Amino acid sequence: MRRFYLHTRHGIYYAELIDPETGRKLSPRSTGATERDAALLTVAKWLEHGVPAGRTGKVRPAAAIFGLDEVLSAIRREDLTVDDAEKSLTVLKGRNLVVGNFAKAGPSSELFLAFLERIWDIERSPFLAEKKVYGHSATRRHALEQAGVVRRYWDRQEWATVRLIDVTRSDLKAHLLRLSGEGLAPATLNKALAAVSAPLAWAARSELIPMNPAEGIPRFSGASKKRDILTQAELRALVSLQWPDERARVAFLVALTTGARLGEIDALQLRDIGDDRLYIRHSWGFADGLKATKNREEREVPLLPAVRDALRALGMENPHGAGDERFVFYGVLADKPLDAKVLGNGFTEALHSIGIDEAARRARGLVFHSLRHCFATALADRIDQRQAMKATGHRTSVVFESYANHESENDLASIGKASEDAFGTVLAFAAKKGA
Repeated sequence: MRRFYLHTRHGIYYAELIDPETGRKLSPRSTGATERDAALLTVAKWLEHGVPAGRTGKVRPAAAIFGLDEVLSAIRREDLTVDDAEKSLTVLKGRNLVVGNFAKAGPSSELFLAFLERIWDIERSPFLAEKKVYGHSATRRHALEQAGVVRRYWDRQEWATVRLIDVTRSDLKAHLLRLSGEGLAPATLNKALAAVSAPLAWAARSELIPMNPAEGIPRFSGASKKRDILTQAELRALVSLQWPDERARVAFLVALTTGARLGEIDALQLRDIGDDRLYIRHSWGFADGLKATKNREEREVPLLPAVRDALRALGMENPHGAGDERFVFYGVLADKPLDAKVLGNGFTEALHSIGIDEAARRARGLVFHSLRHCFATALADRIDQRQAMKATGHRTSVVFESYANHESENDLASIGKASEDAFGTVLAFAAKKGA
């Protein structure tokens, strides 16, 4: 039996070694020689001393090369089962050649879209369950929002048959670039990336996949649309307006003069209304119900007398009773406040009533949350950042948190004076006009 065959390719001699036991030819290997005699000499050395193999060119005995080729050929041609693959992985791991177990079976073989659907289902998600165990926020609302992002931006035909184990960084980047080509804003593209990167990171930590393919994908940058704030004249017009729904009017006053978020306002109970301050203890979400505030901390903010009186009057009108735990912004059911959308829509309608039509509102980015921006801007012009951030409930640095954990009456007084300076004249103007 011949030991090898020689042939040329682009002037270089290649050798096809022959397994003496099976008669199989190995893949052609370059001898690097342009002369036949030199090529023959190189092959003779291979057969006697070993064959350079792999990218490193490490010399291995010809018998080992033949044996490995037989194994790889069997893997390619035989009808292997998952059990066969796992046995092979066990051998490779035993020789410290493979880390982890990423056979295409079980959770690793789950369709990528099915994995994302499951991972953002708060009832079935091991990822969200784990977050709760570690004390991290995992709200139903966030899960629903992320599931919606997946449906809008990832549930496309090209992902229909892709399995979790087969997701690559290049595929993810290509998809995001296609979305960018559809005209999506940078912030939206980053949301689309976040909806898959967190689950993929968890899958990698849980050893379902060898690595997180989303790691290293850069975030999209670009100027976000700046939200406008209302002018003093517009605020006076809103305060003087006859609102169709008193609950929407009072919510507007609370947001403007305390900087509270819409969910925090919706969650207010009668017991949260102090004589000179508002106790912000909870937030209300359509999916989670009564929950902690966004930063999971309670805070106190000064309460202007006119706003306090409006809150108490509204709370006393609650048709379900006037107990301390009754919601100020009452709805149809005793154990649930008014849908926050009603308050937000009431604010939008009020803007229309003072001459800010829908086109202008959208162009300026005016929403209920803009009132929080008004409040924060007013405070930033009048008191130091640490005090202002106490009122708004922002947490942006470890240093600030260490200060913010110690409430003081001096801080409350400073914030109250700033709020009075900023909005007292607006409220007084409306009172005088109504007299």
